[in-house]
Amino acid sequence: MRAGLIDSPHVREGALAKSPRLWIGWLATTLFALAVGCTAAPLAGKPCPCATGYSCCGASMTCVTDAAQCSRPRCTQVPLARPLITHDGALDPQPDGGPPAVLFGMSSDQQWVSYTYHGDGQAVPTLTMTPDGNGFHVTASLDVMADSGSLNNYAGVGLSFQSLSGGCIDATGWTGVQFDFDGDLGEPSLMVGVVSDDDLGVMFDPRGICTGSRTMCFGPTGYTDTTIGTHPFEFQSLTNAGMPSAKLDQGHIVNVQWQLPPVQIPVADFTISNVQFY
Repeated sequence: MRAGLIDSPHVREGALAKSPRLWIGWLATTLFALAVGCTAAPLAGKPCPCATGYSCCGASMTCVTDAAQCSRPRCTQVPLARPLITHDGALDPQPDGGPPAVLFGMSSDQQWVSYTYHGDGQAVPTLTMTPDGNGFHVTASLDVMADSGSLNNYAGVGLSFQSLSGGCIDATGWTGVQFDFDGDLGEPSLMVGVVSDDDLGVMFDPRGICTGSRTMCFGPTGYTDTTIGTHPFEFQSLTNAGMPSAKLDQGHIVNVQWQLPPVQIPVADFTISNVQFY
């Protein structure tokens, strides 16, 4: 399956701690591929033995599409200092000249930075910090009849873990991600995604392990309803398989993200706040 993709900015490892826009190309593909119906290859991420065309990683005994993934080191596991993600928010001007992001957290090694992404021909989502600094307000839309075609029917926002050590969150022992939803999406469901390093493209983040193309590297997703209130979202609810690892590796989490479902949405105006592991 071919997809029209957002051009990715040049990635410099030293800039990753500051610019969430370096992930935009990959993030768009991550949830977009799932939104329009792409599925993982039959045995990628499944236990060995593997079918022809797949390689078995001896340490994990799982099948992958590229044997090079087996030898790449995992990102350094960083234990949670506190489960709450969106707290003490502040504007974070971007070095690439893009719109300011929101940086959550006070510790320089336990922070999360916001980002937005969208398909070609779709309106750019807006993301602003809530007055209390504990969340973000989003306005977005999705035009499934846009001239750019159905392969560009995606728009979303997310949070990327920032670590001076280049690490990722070790969430083993935690059940999932919880957040408060308020506002109107115009639809009864919202996509939620969580991405670990084994489903993260190496060309977009040095923490990534996946060496395939954009459409071969994406994390698992699931759906939650859009009722106003608190939404506990269990990791086991990520029922749309990731690629090349079908299931989330809770010990190496990099990103958490939210995306509009792939239907006509003239106006989505909502707030995500108090995001935390539970």
